[in-house]
Amino acid sequence: MKRESGFIQSENRNLATFPKFSLSSYFDGDFTSGITEYFTDTVPNREKLKSFCSDFTNMLGIKLNDTVITGDFKTVEKEELDQDKIAKTTTVTAFTGSRTTTTADTKTTDTSTTTKKSTESEKVVDVPDNLDDGQWEGDVIVSGKGKNVRAMGAYYGTFENGDKYANTINKWKADLGDSVNVYNMSIPTSAAYYMPNNLKDAVSDQKDNIDNIAAGLNGIINTDVYDSLAEHTKEYIYSRTDHHWQPLGAYYAAQVFADQSGIDFPDLDTYDKWEIDGFVGTMYAYSNYNSELQKYPDKFIYYKPDNNDDLTVKYYDTEFKNPVESTLFFDYAEGVNCYSAILNVDQEIAEIDTGVDNGRVLVVFKDSFGNALIPFFTHGFSKIYVCDFRYFDINAIDFCKEVGCTDLLFAISLTSCSTPSKVDCLNNIRIQ
Repeated sequence: MKRESGFIQSENRNLATFPKFSLSSYFDGDFTSGITEYFTDTVPNREKLKSFCSDFTNMLGIKLNDTVITGDFKTVEKEELDQDKIAKTTTVTAFTGSRTTTTADTKTTDTSTTTKKSTESEKVVDVPDNLDDGQWEGDVIVSGKGKNVRAMGAYYGTFENGDKYANTINKWKADLGDSVNVYNMSIPTSAAYYMPNNLKDAVSDQKDNIDNIAAGLNGIINTDVYDSLAEHTKEYIYSRTDHHWQPLGAYYAAQVFADQSGIDFPDLDTYDKWEIDGFVGTMYAYSNYNSELQKYPDKFIYYKPDNNDDLTVKYYDTEFKNPVESTLFFDYAEGVNCYSAILNVDQEIAEIDTGVDNGRVLVVFKDSFGNALIPFFTHGFSKIYVCDFRYFDINAIDFCKEVGCTDLLFAISLTSCSTPSKVDCLNNIRIQ
């Protein structure tokens, strides 16, 4: 029977290949273990077998009505918000007038930001090489049937970790000073709105955790998008088979940011709507290949602004060097990678010159959730820099100053805001 080979969309990786023989690999065991891996990884009819195994396993697992719990699901004790702390929260307003700071001209050749070591007592701490390893595995809930089936990760955030995140970005604000508007958007995941009622009390409350972060911010504008998204939960604002939101959800969140920052924000009907069919995202693999998710895939719907053809987009490496001119959208994205139709991969720094003449420069530090926001900002800023904090190898404060940042937005999923290793990474790039 023909063995499977090559790239496998459902797992976003290449299957194992038959190992090459050498005396050293034979005697140290790598060759024989490689043969075992090859035959295990390339079983004939592998995709069909995965669906069968998933269905069979679900018969033995936990089922609550139309809900399947995959892995070691745990129950957390609800935390109570400190109402005195909440009451002391102050509202910060963005400055939208003229700045004395001018936008730096970005070089078209070998551009770099001066890297410096922190003179503070803080030191860069070790974080995992892959900050997303194990993020969802073992904590996935699949709810509903047919076209309403949805997979989501359980959220276990704590106020302590939220306080750590708030304290970290407060340091960014202190370093940048009053000349830069700093915003925080802690983006809720789909579980905040679609978790089955009988499991809501088993996980952490995302709204409470967002409020707790907001109460710990100093001089930072809190861009709270929770209620805005809650008003549109009957619309297609989150993917069902992927852990990301849909760009429609990002549009409603961007509207909140636009109101706070005072930028132009065109109506959605001015955008060009694009669709990619057959999107089966990351949650399919994390759910142990739940067959219902594969039978009822998502449609990835994204929107191109009417000034898309006027944008000049460059991508730099993570040291802000070696620019390559390209586009904001990558329409050839497919399979599990449909979400990368916007900005492509995370391991780059994007520079978007919009042609808008208002002197405002937006720098976005984000995880992958932030990608879907960017097309909705192209009418509001003269330049936009998009940086993934997980893949950033220079001093972030120096970078913001060099590019003439007037507005800094942290657009990060609440899961990342609540993960200590990711918060450590966010602080590392401030002082490295």
